[in-house]
Amino acid sequence: MGAAPLYQHLLYFWTTVKEGGVTAAARKLRLAQPTISGQLRELENQLEVPLFERVGRQLRLTPMGRRIFEHADELFAIGDEILALAAGRDSTRGTRLIVGCADVMPKLVAYRLLAPVLIGPDSPYLRDPRYRLDVLKLLQIDAWLEANELRPHVVGEFDDSALLKSFAHGGVGGFFAPLVVQERLKSAYGAQLVGPCAGLRDRYYAISLERRATCTTRASPRC
Repeated sequence: MGAAPLYQHLLYFWTTVKEGGVTAAARKLRLAQPTISGQLRELENQLEVPLFERVGRQLRLTPMGRRIFEHADELFAIGDEILALAAGRDSTRGTRLIVGCADVMPKLVAYRLLAPVLIGPDSPYLRDPRYRLDVLKLLQIDAWLEANELRPHVVGEFDDSALLKSFAHGGVGGFFAPLVVQERLKSAYGAQLVGPCAGLRDRYYAISLERRATCTTRASPRC
């Protein structure tokens, strides 16, 4: 596959993920739904890896699909920069700095070591190499920001929530968090609530093994 066809196929794939499905991607690109589906199959055949797996009636990215989406997201961000450069506009995208910290390193120490590179308009974009994109959550957040006409400047992506809070505590930026831990974040990190995000939900499930009650007496047929 040449670079041009690959770029086109990646555009269909990237749009499908960003828009939340084939139907929405077809509407966005003004193409027929079978065209998008066919191009996605062609991309999977050329790469020889599955990008999606079906869960019920929905499509979910495979682990390799998530990795390819991250690279595609980077690719199209660079494409936007090229268009901005050609149009004589300054690019707001900073240099990406990939940082790995051992789990035993105190989070405050990690922040102190990296603080000098976070100062100034040309500060790099931080990315924890362990960070794995949660596509569904990202789409929900992007949709909420779009609906509220907000355009935040993203300064980093963190897999470790404690490290994220340490950077926020140092004044690097804000972050999304469940309202149920609001008071804990305020007391531990001095975090202040900017405002609730109406419509955003995070689900947690408690799973346990099924336990069956057994009758320990013969006095009654029921326990």
